[in-house]
Amino acid sequence: MSIALEAAPGGDHQADPPPVADAAPLVKVRPSRWVRRLAGAVASALLVLLALSAVTVIALIRIDHLQLEPALSGSMRPVFQPGDLVVAKQTSTRTLRVGEIVAFYPPNGTTTPVMHRIVTLTPTATGPKITTKGDANNVTDPWGVVTLRSPSTYRLVDVVPRFGFVSVWAHNFAASKRALLLIGSGVLLLVVAASSLREASRSATDDHNDVAVNLKAEVEA
Repeated sequence: MSIALEAAPGGDHQADPPPVADAAPLVKVRPSRWVRRLAGAVASALLVLLALSAVTVIALIRIDHLQLEPALSGSMRPVFQPGDLVVAKQTSTRTLRVGEIVAFYPPNGTTTPVMHRIVTLTPTATGPKITTKGDANNVTDPWGVVTLRSPSTYRLVDVVPRFGFVSVWAHNFAASKRALLLIGSGVLLLVVAASSLREASRSATDDHNDVAVNLKAEVEA
C-alpha cells in the first residue's frame, strides 16, 4: 500500500530553522581582593624605593659636599665621555697629588671650570702650582701653570655614564632650602608607604587564611 504525501501550500516543504539560543550575559570579572592588595603593595614598594633614592642623593650632595656636573667635552676620554655624570668631592687643596683629576678655572678668564688631570705639582706659599692635561690630548693644557689659591678643590671621585644633565637639576635643588623640605617629605612618605605595606601584607594573609578555611569546609562537607 502506498501513502501519498501532500505538499504544503506555496511550494516545497522546508524544515523550520533551529531556534537560536540567547547569548549568555556578559559577566564582569573583578580581581579578587588579594590581587588588588598585592598590586597596591608592589606600588607602595616602588614608591618607597623612589623616595629613598631621592632622599639618599640629596643627603649625599649636602652632607658629603659632592659636586655633580655633566661632562661637556671629550678631552678626558676614556675616563668620561660627553653627557656622563661627573661626581667630584670637595677636598683640601694641599692634599692633592700628581695624577688626580681636579676641577679648576683656567687663568684665561673663562667662567667655565675645567676638569683635567694633574701632571706636575709644586707646593708654594700661595698654594700649589699645577700643570694639567686632558687624557685624550697629546700635550699639556695651553694656559700653562695654574695656581690653586683656594683652600679646597673639587676632585673626581666617580663617573655615572649617560646621566649627566640630570645632575644640573639635582645640584641646584640640593643647594636650595627646598631640599630640606624634600628630605622631610621623603621621610614622611617612607613612613606612610611602610605602613601601607604592612597593612597590605596583613590583609593578604587574612584573605589566604579565609580561602584555606573555606576550602577545608567544602572538603569536610
